[in-house]
Amino acid sequence: MFVLVDPLHTYLLYDLVVIIYSWINLTSAGGGLLLLLLLLFLLILGVCLSAWRIRARRRRRTPRCASAAGLFRNR
Repeated sequence: MFVLVDPLHTYLLYDLVVIIYSWINLTSAGGGLLLLLLLLFLLILGVCLSAWRIRARRRRRTPRCASAAGLFRNR
């Protein structure tokens, strides 16, 4: 489910989901909607984090001397 996030974040998100899911099961029987909303939020957060990291990685590839000389211009 959290394919786009690096492994460390994947394990942390999975642990968080398991903890919250067990807490919901202990406190109330009707926490399914809350769990679905939480999973949706975590999925969107993971996609945004991975997109931000990919964008930051692309920015770093352009050498500073080449960008200063105007060899790589933004299209």
